[in-house]
Amino acid sequence: TDLITPHIKWLNPSNQGKLNILFITYRRDGGFRETIEFYQRMEMDFTVFTLATPDKFAPWSSYYKPVQVTDEEYQKDLEEKLKNKYDVIILGKVRWSVIPQKFRDMILNKVNEGTLLLAYLGDFGGLKLADDMKSEDLKKATENKINLNRKFLFPYKGLPQFSTYPDFEKFINSTTEIYSYGAGNIILLKGYGVPHFQQLTPGNMRKPLETKLVEYDYLIAYIIHLINSFVKVPGVEIYGNDYIKTDVSSFQKLNFVVNSKNEENVVCDFVLRNDDNEVFISKNKIVNLKKGENEIAFDVDRKVPAGRYFADLWVKKGDKIIDFGSSFIEINSDDAIKEISIKPSYKKDEQISGEITVASKQGKDDLAVRINLIDNFGRVIADKTIDLKGEKITEKKLSFSLPPANYLTIIQNLEVSLFSSNTMIDRKKTVFSISDLKPVQDDVRFILWFPYYNASYGEFWYCKNIYDSGFDSRYYNAVGYVPLMANLWYVSNPIRFVDMKTDPWGTMDRKPDDHVREPCLNNPDYLLDVEKKLKQAVTNEMPFSVYEYSCGDECHFASWRPPYDRYELCWCDRCVEKFHKWLEEKYKTIKDLNKAWNTNYNSFEEIKPVTVSQARENVQLVPVWVNYRIFMEDTWTGIFDYAKKIIQSINPEAKVGYEGGQRGYTYTNSFTAEDYYKLMQVMTLNNPYGHTFINYAFKDFAKPGTLLGLAWHGSYGAGERNRNVHPWHSLLRGANSFWIWHGPPREQSVISPDCSFYDFFKPYIKEVQEIKKGTGKLFISSEREDDGIAILYSNTSVHASALTPQFPPIADYLDTLFNYLEQSGFQFRVISYKELEDGILSKGNFKLLILPFCQSISRKQANEIIKFVSNGGSVLADIRPGVCDENCVPYKNEGVLDRIFGIKQQTEKFDAKKIENQETKIVEINYGENKFKLPLTYIDASIVSIAESKSSYENVPLLITNKYGKGKTMLLNFSLLNYTQKDVDKTGFRPLNEVIKFCGIDEKVKYDTDPLSVPFVPFRYKLDSQRFLGLISYWREGDAKKVKISLPQKYHVYNMRKAHYIGFTDSFNVDILPETVEVFSFMPYKVRDIQIKCPETLKKGDVLKYEIELFTEDGKKPETHIFNVCVFSPDGQELKYYMENLKAVSGKAKGQINLALNEKTGNYRLSVKDAATGFYKEIKFTVKE
Repeated sequence: TDLITPHIKWLNPSNQGKLNILFITYRRDGGFRETIEFYQRMEMDFTVFTLATPDKFAPWSSYYKPVQVTDEEYQKDLEEKLKNKYDVIILGKVRWSVIPQKFRDMILNKVNEGTLLLAYLGDFGGLKLADDMKSEDLKKATENKINLNRKFLFPYKGLPQFSTYPDFEKFINSTTEIYSYGAGNIILLKGYGVPHFQQLTPGNMRKPLETKLVEYDYLIAYIIHLINSFVKVPGVEIYGNDYIKTDVSSFQKLNFVVNSKNEENVVCDFVLRNDDNEVFISKNKIVNLKKGENEIAFDVDRKVPAGRYFADLWVKKGDKIIDFGSSFIEINSDDAIKEISIKPSYKKDEQISGEITVASKQGKDDLAVRINLIDNFGRVIADKTIDLKGEKITEKKLSFSLPPANYLTIIQNLEVSLFSSNTMIDRKKTVFSISDLKPVQDDVRFILWFPYYNASYGEFWYCKNIYDSGFDSRYYNAVGYVPLMANLWYVSNPIRFVDMKTDPWGTMDRKPDDHVREPCLNNPDYLLDVEKKLKQAVTNEMPFSVYEYSCGDECHFASWRPPYDRYELCWCDRCVEKFHKWLEEKYKTIKDLNKAWNTNYNSFEEIKPVTVSQARENVQLVPVWVNYRIFMEDTWTGIFDYAKKIIQSINPEAKVGYEGGQRGYTYTNSFTAEDYYKLMQVMTLNNPYGHTFINYAFKDFAKPGTLLGLAWHGSYGAGERNRNVHPWHSLLRGANSFWIWHGPPREQSVISPDCSFYDFFKPYIKEVQEIKKGTGKLFISSEREDDGIAILYSNTSVHASALTPQFPPIADYLDTLFNYLEQSGFQFRVISYKELEDGILSKGNFKLLILPFCQSISRKQANEIIKFVSNGGSVLADIRPGVCDENCVPYKNEGVLDRIFGIKQQTEKFDAKKIENQETKIVEINYGENKFKLPLTYIDASIVSIAESKSSYENVPLLITNKYGKGKTMLLNFSLLNYTQKDVDKTGFRPLNEVIKFCGIDEKVKYDTDPLSVPFVPFRYKLDSQRFLGLISYWREGDAKKVKISLPQKYHVYNMRKAHYIGFTDSFNVDILPETVEVFSFMPYKVRDIQIKCPETLKKGDVLKYEIELFTEDGKKPETHIFNVCVFSPDGQELKYYMENLKAVSGKAKGQINLALNEKTGNYRLSVKDAATGFYKEIKFTVKE
């Protein structure tokens, strides 16, 4: 493992030499971690064999397997390991009864030969010792019960798990059963439960915010003492008073007894620490041990305040430990802090005020109270002294207030110390939170899904490692204190919107003729329940600076599973009634509805929902079906709007949305009620799965400030390549957050059972750490270039697709088109049907409109398209554009766009044909000198071309060009599907580049090798007159491929990731390696220097104000830059909490750092790196007392 946690080296290194230990333990939820904790504290060689869970003898507990292992290989592994010689075999929280008899026999044979067996035979539900003791083999092995015959000094009274035992003997007998068996011994642990992350030691008994992590060291020390009592027994024993109760004035000396078998010279190391692991005294002395008992005394030569302490003694030979022991000391004082009374949370601009009660039995008049406000990084950020000298006090309440500070953490600590004659005599702490801090809003976020573990000791280090690795946020459905204490923001998941009858975690028992959703989203009782749950969750989470809320993981209106038309919801009475009102609001009168639908209804109430099959058979039912689907889209969007309003009624600045809403088969279709444009008008948080079209639609429809991820990454396919590519792909698509599934230390996770990250995921972490150092903010602050290409998202064409099953579903068209365009080098923007109607084509700088399988075009939309072409724009469409209106009612006589395309279409009766080549498996369609190469395609054989046809099939025009007004159009009367199939050459899709060029779009950046054939994916961004290019190359066979990149003009070109200046040029070469990301900046000037101004010397608690200015080589005025600012401590460590990415307008930026009142003294470095060029500069400053 690479995760080293704080630890006390009890027996490391050991004078007796290494122990050889076999751990048989469990994997799930960190079971393996405690093996590492033992290894850090005692010298040993260890071998591990893991069960999936405490009660499952199998390598994995789920379908997800980081390493493929057969049952035969799994059992063979244990068999081979049990053939080796061990000093100790540990069964760490596993059931004896689930281990196959063969291996139980081998274990007991080892014990019979002299091995110590140490076992906690429990499971997740608690102890199962009594059940396992019923097994005949264990019964026989535990017939000879013995007593512990060795003394050791252990502070059980200072540990909440054991403090109620009246004496050491009762403690030992209540927590162990010890037996001899042959030449060996068996120790069975009992009397307590063992939580996640642990195998042998009891769980944390304290509240999360009051946890004392040093107690875990002593719990492990207990197990080490037990092992020491039977294996390689030391030649000395340490004992004495395991519990001492004293007061501040009387505590002057500590005595230990060391019983030695031999005369020898040793070193005795003594440490006195409090239960916060703060060392007060550390001493050592050389002692000439005599044979028998030796009294070792250490003076306490400094005043120790009241509190709870542990006194540790090590007896060493040289630097190797012979034995160790500890006492618990409870120190009281007649002068004490009785109570600290504050609120559980405060706002960041609020004074931290409260009351402190102090008491003095003798009525002292020399008291003073010191108050320190300490953030969760250990920084003292405010202090105050209340001087009570001259005032005789027996008991007094003191009111206090501290001014607002510059808070870096949600969790804050208030430490109050009581002094008498300038000597600290008592100290107490309490914890509170700041309720209105926000994570950085204009930079990238790194979010990990993981649960909480009820504040088990391992959870603290597990969460800290997550934070230290670069994650800044946790996503789950419960807030959890320990992640907050690790300084992770919380993204809340207070509810989940799904159809329970089609949800894999529901009943999955819906029948095709069951049209009532469970629950119905218009059910007032359900809506009241939603309101209650959301208000309760938001209120409970408000103290912890929670501002981001997902209304569920993998939310869905209906089934995820194909076929898409299996379930059509919701037809309950209340939904139908609401549909009638919806129609009335839309059409006003039944007469207007009949006119639009070409129907004959007498009232709105006469209209009833129908299935898609019925609509396909009867054109009169088409508008009924389509409008009911649109109504359900409004209903689905409405539940998120409803949730947002409830959440924002309590937390007005909250961001609300969902994630994972397009799982698996829920591509674009009519039956999941997803209108991407409508959803993004109410959502300000979204992280869909990585479908290309849906990603771009959500990105282009997102409102400013939306927390947007564009894929779930993480543990999907542990052996999968491209981990170092994935975060860049999301960033360059337009994401501002990376969402990772998921973090529990187990299978199907990015974190292993020892709580370190799996090797397969470490490249991803490394890339995000780089992205967070300014590059991410640069791209977020920039604008994705488009080439004047608009692609229409037509929600009603989605429904038209469902009504024309003769052609493949629209999802296939969209993904094919967007996959191609993303890799082609052409960049685009998705526009919605609503934006089209509102005139976006005339407002934006668009040159080309693409209509992907847009059968449904309203007259209002058509008018905008016709106006666009007439004024010089180009339109590119594929099969059957504009054959029906927004209700999917076929236009009479001709399509609404037929004239601009120069065609005549059969709007109702058409001839769909599938074309494939049985011999070559490739369909070729000519376009000039190029050929489209497709595995198969579909055409409309009934179309008539009036304009010029560039290609045909059996006299059916396939490629039709036309001039209309000042513009032109092109119709591809065939489907562009499946070009990414492995058996079809991607370069066969190259003609589409020529089609786009025909439509008036030029390549702004040119590549001498086609991105499709290398392959790589280019992304272009702009900021002011600066341009940025990202090239993503996924894994492939082969070596680097050289590509020449040509620019439209000369720029100062930088390789951003390598901080390398390429030169002032309009072309350069790059080697495209598999699984790499190259990022270049094209600057209007060369950076000459960065100047940093800040004070040379500061005192603790000062505000470090600095100014940064960028200078160009030719004197040009700098544009907007992003500066990554870091601070390094005197020992060279980066102080992560001071890192900031600053936006520098005109190359200038100012910042400030509020130094802590306990900041280390010494020489610091402040570094600045320009994200666009990699130009680096640093300056030194000194912090003094």
